[in-house]
Amino acid sequence: MILAVGGGKGGVGKSTLAYNVAAALDALVVDADLAMADLPGGRERGPDLHDVLAGRAAPHEAVRPGSVDVLPCGRSLAGARLADPRRLREAVAVDGYDHVVVDSPAGLRVDAGAPLALADACLLVASPTRWALADAMAARELARGSTAGWRPSR
Repeated sequence: MILAVGGGKGGVGKSTLAYNVAAALDALVVDADLAMADLPGGRERGPDLHDVLAGRAAPHEAVRPGSVDVLPCGRSLAGARLADPRRLREAVAVDGYDHVVVDSPAGLRVDAGAPLALADACLLVASPTRWALADAMAARELARGSTAGWRPSR
């Protein structure tokens, strides 16, 4: 099962929730925020999600084992430019994991829609403000529409 954690705004706890849900499910957590990675593991040497999405590494090579296994995203704009979000489905299909939790980027950009499109279920996170809830509703519509043929463009 692939579970995406998303929302319309940054700073509302998406990464924290994704990490903790992955811990509870004994799942792999994938940091799919190509431009603003936030999960631990991205500063260590070795391949990351940017490399996997650019075809320079296999998904299993980029996993950082720990109390929660993490497939981190790189933190460089150069890496983000080379990453192809259309390869995300194959990137999260890492052997040995029954459950994968994908930490999605905030907002409604193409890279935010990609994790929602491949997920079996989504958790949307929002702070209790009028503006944040409006953005969460828009993210919900993106998630609902993602199963109706949404495809990332490049």
